[in-house]
Amino acid sequence: MVKAQELKEKQLRTLSSLGVPYSNYDRSNENIKTDFQNILKLDKKRKAQSIASSILIPMGLLTAGFGVSLLPRKSNESADYEDDIRGHERGPGLLTGLASVSLFAVGAAQVGVGIPLFVSSKSKKKRRDVLLSKYEQKNN
Repeated sequence: MVKAQELKEKQLRTLSSLGVPYSNYDRSNENIKTDFQNILKLDKKRKAQSIASSILIPMGLLTAGFGVSLLPRKSNESADYEDDIRGHERGPGLLTGLASVSLFAVGAAQVGVGIPLFVSSKSKKKRRDVLLSKYEQKNN
């Protein structure tokens, strides 16, 4: 078993902001130190995943929406349609179709990555809160 190191000043402030007064506990107890380090690790991972998911999900929705908006439409009002030499209507072209499908796929992938990060962030918050409640009950 690896011995837990003494917590740094920033970590002590983080614990204090989470409602755990570290100074009230036995600093020589390795289990308490390990629990506090686990609380800090879970909180750090939770914040990183929460930030990543809050960026990926909206960006993915915007990208997918833009991709859908570029999908070819079959209407005469569309500016993408051109008349060829004989006056027949042509479609929007392969490039526009590929761009729209690509944007939609990228947006779906971003949302597909962001949702598990969001769920994992909530899971880490629950695990952190379980550890926190163990020490908050002792304090009250």
